[in-house]
Amino acid sequence: MKEYMEFLSVVVLHPDDSYSYANIHPLGNVYLETDMNEYGLFIELNNGVHSDPTEHMDWQDTSSVLLMF
Repeated sequence: MKEYMEFLSVVVLHPDDSYSYANIHPLGNVYLETDMNEYGLFIELNNGVHSDPTEHMDWQDTSSVLLMF
């Protein structure tokens, strides 16, 4: 993972209607996977959805759920 770490980035967002948060993610990807808000609440997506071959069309996308959280 040492080579991978070179491409991590931290983007701090300050929405007008919500808490500020930092997105910690590889460069070039536009979704939340690891997030920390202005109060230090840390959330990380450890998702095993690709291990389940069953499709659940009524389930929400986990990256979107992190944004709502």
